[in-house]
This record gives sequence, C-alpha cells and structure tokens, in this order.
Amino acid sequence: MLEAERLRRISREPAVTKDGHAVAVFANLGHAGEAAQALNNGADGVGLFRTEFLFLDRDDAPDEEEQFEALRELRGVMDLRPVIIRTLDVGGYKNAPSLGLPREANPFLGVRGIRLCLNRRDLFRTHLRAILRAGHGGNFRVMFPMISEPQELRDALSELENAHVALESEGKQHAWPMPVGVMIEVPSAAILIDQLAQTAD
Repeated sequence: MLEAERLRRISREPAVTKDGHAVAVFANLGHAGEAAQALNNGADGVGLFRTEFLFLDRDDAPDEEEQFEALRELRGVMDLRPVIIRTLDVGGYKNAPSLGLPREANPFLGVRGIRLCLNRRDLFRTHLRAILRAGHGGNFRVMFPMISEPQELRDALSELENAHVALESEGKQHAWPMPVGVMIEVPSAAILIDQLAQTAD
C-alpha cells in the first residue's frame, strides 16, 4: 500500500525530463467512468477513448442521445483537457450482437473499424453526431481506426462534414471544426502516411 501511495503521489507531479522538456501524459480509457480516476492519477488528457463500450454485449445499438450523454459525461470530467475520441472499432474479439456482424475467417482483418462504419453509414452518422454534440464546450478530437488508404479517410471526413451540416441546419449546438486524426495500425497506412498526413490534422 505504501508503494501504491508513493506512485500515486509522484504521478501528480509535472512530467519533465532531466533536461527540462515537459511531457504530456494522456490516459487510455474504455469508459467515461474512468475519467476521474485518470485525472486523480495525473493524466493531462485522454489520448484514446474507446467508444465501443457503448455497443458491446447488447442486443440493440445505442441511439444518438445515449451516446451523447455518455460522451457529455466524459467532457464534463475532462473540462478543457484534450480528449481524443476513437470512432467505433468493433470486430475481431469485440462482440457486438446489436450490429449483426457476419462471421469472418479472419475478423481482425475483415469488416471492422472504419470499414464497418463506411458500410453502415446510418450508424456512423448517428455516432458522429453524438461526438460533435458532446464536444461542444470541450476539447474533443476525433480519430478514425483501421484507416488503410487516403480514400477511406476522405470518405470518413465527408461523413463528419455531413453530420456537422445536419446539426447546423437543426440548430443543435456542436463542436466545429473538430481536429481529425487516424490510427496508424494497418501496414498500408504506415506506407501511405505522408498522403494521410496531408488530409488529417
């Protein structure tokens, strides 16, 4: 217990290298309820927030309001600290019965991440609307997973823009513009990173 207390105490101290360079330490969260603990442990922001917790192990997909409320809770705790929201990434070992995903020989390389979202645009639009609405008054950024080539990124950005236009026409408050990034986790993304960097923030 003494060691745990010591680590907790030093985690709240500024992260600075011996030669004076400050380092931002961001948390990796799987649920909005973990945000307060991350701050208590010295996090400067959230480097990866997994949205799939909203979709897993349930028979119905969450609607816009449920997603909005969960993300608004996160924004309330994090205040103006940076929060990177990763859009829905299910498939592989992540069970989401509500989405009715087909069985695949290799689900880790199949229809998951951005591929799933671009195949299910209705689901994706609802998801993006909730993220943009919850980001109002905070410091949200959005990150697309499993991007493999520039056209996928352009398509995802087009859907984000469509969500913004729709919310604006409805008079609903939302964050705009919102910085956009991609997860570099597919070999082709690493090879094409210079092209992706021209479009992503």
